Amino acid sequence: MKAAMPTPSVPAARASLPVGAIVFAVLALLVAIALGAQRPPAPAPANAAPELFSAGRALPKLFTLAKQPHPVGTAANAEARAWLIAELRALGLEPQVQSTLGVLKARGLMVGMVHNVMVRKPGSAPDRASRKALMLASHYDSVPHAPGAGDDGASVVAILETLRALQHGPALKNDLIALFTDGEEAGLLGAEAFVAEHPWAREVGLALNFEYRGNRGPMLMFETSVGNGAMVAGLAGAVSQPLASSLNYEVYKLMPNDTDMSSFKRAGIPGMNFAAIEGINSYHTALDRPDLFDPASLQHQGDIMLGLARHFGERDLATLRSADHAYFDLPGLGLLHYPAAAVLPLSVAVALLFIGVCVLGVRRGELRTMRVALGALLFLLLAALLAGAAHLLWMGLLLAQPGYRLTGAPYGGHWYLMAFAALVVGAYVWCQQGLQRWVKPLELGMGGMLIGLILLLAASVLIPGASVLLVWPLLAMLLATGALWLGPPREGAARTMILLLGAVPAVLMFVPTIRGVFIGLGPNLIAVMALVLVLLLGIATGLLAELGRRLPIAALGAGVVLLALGAISSRFDAEQPQPTNLFYVKDGAAGRSVWISTDETLNTWTAQYFPGVKGRAHLPAVFGPGGAPVWFSPAPEHGVSAPQVKVLSDEREGSVRKLEIEVASLRAAPAIRINVEGATVLRSRLNGKVLSDKPSAKWTLGASGIGPQGLRLVFELKPNTPFKIRVRERSFGLPSDAMRARPPELMAEPFGSADSTQSVTVLALD
Repeated sequence: MKAAMPTPSVPAARASLPVGAIVFAVLALLVAIALGAQRPPAPAPANAAPELFSAGRALPKLFTLAKQPHPVGTAANAEARAWLIAELRALGLEPQVQSTLGVLKARGLMVGMVHNVMVRKPGSAPDRASRKALMLASHYDSVPHAPGAGDDGASVVAILETLRALQHGPALKNDLIALFTDGEEAGLLGAEAFVAEHPWAREVGLALNFEYRGNRGPMLMFETSVGNGAMVAGLAGAVSQPLASSLNYEVYKLMPNDTDMSSFKRAGIPGMNFAAIEGINSYHTALDRPDLFDPASLQHQGDIMLGLARHFGERDLATLRSADHAYFDLPGLGLLHYPAAAVLPLSVAVALLFIGVCVLGVRRGELRTMRVALGALLFLLLAALLAGAAHLLWMGLLLAQPGYRLTGAPYGGHWYLMAFAALVVGAYVWCQQGLQRWVKPLELGMGGMLIGLILLLAASVLIPGASVLLVWPLLAMLLATGALWLGPPREGAARTMILLLGAVPAVLMFVPTIRGVFIGLGPNLIAVMALVLVLLLGIATGLLAELGRRLPIAALGAGVVLLALGAISSRFDAEQPQPTNLFYVKDGAAGRSVWISTDETLNTWTAQYFPGVKGRAHLPAVFGPGGAPVWFSPAPEHGVSAPQVKVLSDEREGSVRKLEIEVASLRAAPAIRINVEGATVLRSRLNGKVLSDKPSAKWTLGASGIGPQGLRLVFELKPNTPFKIRVRERSFGLPSDAMRARPPELMAEPFGSADSTQSVTVLALD
């Protein structure tokens, strides 16, 4: 039998050049509106009305707080704390300091001596003693190598300015607690100590936590506690520019990130979490300086903080919990929200509309049922191919510039975002045009919307908050597509304008989401951004097909140009330094010291420390078994003492071996890490506190700010098993007399051991 040839479809009438130009102009305007709505407001000057939040008043304080790194357990941390206490007293407030041992057990074991600073403003309600308090929270410690202007100094000075502004106006009905936690960067230690030990924690009815993952951009509400309906409604009504999406929270829940809000939520405290996430190159690096911080972000944060304080400061927080809501912001309409219980019915309604539009299209001869199904399969294939191609292209860029791996995102990330977006659009439309002999554009578009509908229904059941991205764009485009087939046939400009109208919600909602995915997840997950973009293109396929055959060439050409601009703007120099890793370790057991680097390849500066070293190798004496390969070479001695480990008792009680040790840092190192290797720890205690009561074959403890008093640990293990206890202590900074001047185009790598002086002691026990 002779195979049937595919039925060629009749090409739809193309938009005339003037209509096409109008469509491009409208789409560009929609993109500008969508992105413009994400821009933070202009900073208010220092002479703004006293009842208003002013970034101009708050910013000078940031230059004082973030003049140097101030991690927990350091003299700089104590200096920052003293400054904060003085600022609160200057406002006529009397702060408290909670000094205690914070313990985190949720994700590994971490402990540390922390000094939380807090203050409480009494409310005016006659029954305030029985009312829940409102809490504003941030952390005042920084990481070792960053001054902490964004993370989280800006939030500290924003709370100070909010407390000042609240003094100009009627007193709030509820008590207001301002909590400045210590040790957040070391493992949420201050927040854990607050909820575990401080009596105020039980009186908090709502916690508003503020963070930064960069140094610019708008303040986003990205996390809530369960029962968020009233909280979201309050945010929608009390803030002039609320930016939030329940989709963001669903994505955040899948990530391994934590903030102090995690501790508050575990303690049952309702809350909302806010952060600005742009400028990731400054995150935990030397670039997190006040002079590089965007005051507009501080203004947006302050407007939100002050508005919410005045709103929830008047509300009875004991009755705050309500049904969860799905929510999203839309330019011109603010924050829209509705009960999560309505998500599934809305999705079912969209599914029924999809069926109705398909039936109408088939009856009008515009659709063929099997070709819509084929369109869905082809759309899935296109999505996979384009996402895979984007990933491979990024991997190629990393091979060409390995330094990108250490920066989180290239300095010229916005150029790369536009480049990948243009390339995906061009490739999608080019493929769509090539598939027209098998499926009409609207058949491919309906197939893409079918995939979107399946995702919508799945999200409505599994992750309802994520449904907001799909339900309204699908609804609008399905209504527009159905309108094409109601009444007389619509061709030319009328057809194009109807499809353009149907694409408006999709563009306004998807464009900020695509940008947010790129910023939030980073280019290493560029495939995710490509998939989200392809979903938008699937909804808008019919409109894209109206714009002529030159669109792919223009988009692909623009993508290549933008890639070149990204490469040029991402070069490393004094203003855009490349992160690099180098640290010094004293091996107490061997009595020798080594230089170590975890960089994949050495640069001209680090290469000086590893003369003659041919490549990376394992160093079990420092890292124990299973450590990753590193660069290492002998280093001169600099009088660095090793941690001291004493066995206080070693007894057997039946089938359990009970070992008590004391760990002390002779140089009062601010960070200590203890590993038990080769034995299962059944239970452990620290200074009388239970650390773990479940068996662990890889027991690890991170300790911060302990000081010279040391740690007393008790382990319960199975007897007759030889094992080792490895203690590694870390102070911040390389030995000063061993440093060779680092070129200005290099800086310490974030999230690692860069620029630290370490020492290791290993205790072997039979």
